[in-house]
Amino acid sequence: MSVEIKGLDKLVAKLNGIADNMEDKMLDAALFLEDVAREKAPKRTGQLKGSLESAVERQGSTITATVSSPEFYAPYQEFGTGLFAVNGDGRKTGWVYEDELTGEKVFTRGNRPHPFLAPALRENTDVVMRYLKEGLNDV
Repeated sequence: MSVEIKGLDKLVAKLNGIADNMEDKMLDAALFLEDVAREKAPKRTGQLKGSLESAVERQGSTITATVSSPEFYAPYQEFGTGLFAVNGDGRKTGWVYEDELTGEKVFTRGNRPHPFLAPALRENTDVVMRYLKEGLNDV
């Protein structure tokens, strides 16, 4: 017994087209969120907001979009430190460190979070969903 499926190549081409289109729309959504996060990022020096970047990666049937910063202190801004860290994940007591610029000893209990990435996504989920729906409808 044999089974013949006609038009399978057209279906595969269509699915590949949808995946390509979704990859493009994921990048559009990430770039949009990057702009929103840039507006929300702490602005003391502008280094953090200037370092935000977007990327899309496709591995097999999975497409992942990322908005991030390579700055080492970005997670500390987003989630806070010490007693003020989100979910209580920081140190439980204060500590002393030496200020790199002045050499003075400084006592701290940590820094409050200044989230900018999570709110950008949370406040714009509807926009992201619109981009993804466009990705499905445009093919």
